[in-house]
Amino acid sequence: MAAFVGNIDAPGSTGNVSYTSPGFQPKAVIFWGTTRTSAGSNDSTLYSGFYGMTDGTNSFVAGMSGAAPASNVHRVFGDNSCIKMVNSAGTILMEAEIVSLDSDGFTLNWTTAGATGADVNFVVLGGASLTDVKVGVATISASGATAVTGVGFQPDMMYLNYYEGSAFPQSVADANTTIGIGLDDGTNRNGHATLWRNSIIDAGNSLLSADSSLLTLTSNNAPLISGEGTISAFGADGFTVNMATHAGIDLHVGYLAMKGASNYVFDDTMPAAAGDQAITGAGFTPELLFNHNMSVNASVAEGSGAAGWEGSAMNIGAADGTRERFAQWGCDVNGDGGDFQSTTHTVAQADAIDTVDRMSVLGDEAAWKSFDADGATLDWTVVTTGLPALMLGWMFAGGAATKNFDNKLIYADGISSV
Repeated sequence: MAAFVGNIDAPGSTGNVSYTSPGFQPKAVIFWGTTRTSAGSNDSTLYSGFYGMTDGTNSFVAGMSGAAPASNVHRVFGDNSCIKMVNSAGTILMEAEIVSLDSDGFTLNWTTAGATGADVNFVVLGGASLTDVKVGVATISASGATAVTGVGFQPDMMYLNYYEGSAFPQSVADANTTIGIGLDDGTNRNGHATLWRNSIIDAGNSLLSADSSLLTLTSNNAPLISGEGTISAFGADGFTVNMATHAGIDLHVGYLAMKGASNYVFDDTMPAAAGDQAITGAGFTPELLFNHNMSVNASVAEGSGAAGWEGSAMNIGAADGTRERFAQWGCDVNGDGGDFQSTTHTVAQADAIDTVDRMSVLGDEAAWKSFDADGATLDWTVVTTGLPALMLGWMFAGGAATKNFDNKLIYADGISSV
């Protein structure tokens, strides 16, 4: 085993807490969650959520909240914590820093405890073939190529969290913002971006780009891509981001760079009807399926910057072959907010786009069914007509799997040759 999906409950007091059960020494941990304390959805005008990551030394975290239809979308970004959530009043609900990655888990120092019982999801990554990891932050200030160095090795895989903003770290702010998730395995690259408006009338526009790791959106009604770029090269000490267009606002990119494991980035659209969906092309049997998905109008094509929907949401799910976790937070166009947390499926979309209050209705749902020799199979149990889920996905194997990457062969012990 080289990947483990689990969850912890936010404590009611500050201090160090050790968490065990992965059964191996982690090399990196990814966190995400909402204010939910159990599986289900909040049918409320309030919503809060976060996502973060750590390599045991370095961290990155992004927290978002809102209260529809009031104009108070709050955001917070930083590199001291791997868990941080803010509420719609701009108050930090909970925050935790990494203390150590241990032989069977990790230890967190909870510096703020105000969301007792909140369900925090996590993915632990490890394995013999995952030889190097590094969490860091890069700032992209202009179009063209920006070289990011100091990683210490040549990556094979990048997991990216990013946002538009004038500063990093970003203390709690009440303002519009674009946030996103990107993935790049050296051959395949993808990005989701969500625009959060500080007014429910223009709640947000969500897009998927099938060929870009990073993209930003205009902060007005028009759901147009105003900045778009890819990782154009993996270098000996980092990577190069090449922005074809740039919105003029700094793009801060939190990254988890990895070397030596087997990774496959994919994008797909949910099927038209319930049933199995095989996702192939990995070239190995995964130990982890990680995804970020969103629902959009049926007319929106992948890579399109000309259409979108008003209603912001973040959706993250993961499965390790035994356990599954999923969380969503966001609001719909008419002012209803809420969040959705589940222990039973990895891909889902609470119906957040309607003219009536339906935040508690699960629109799309899929569970992991099997990890296969060339990918994975999802079992779609709920499919909503007219709101197809566009999936951004990542398959990972840190054990004895092998895979070809762009003229590099990655062996089980992590050694690469050209």
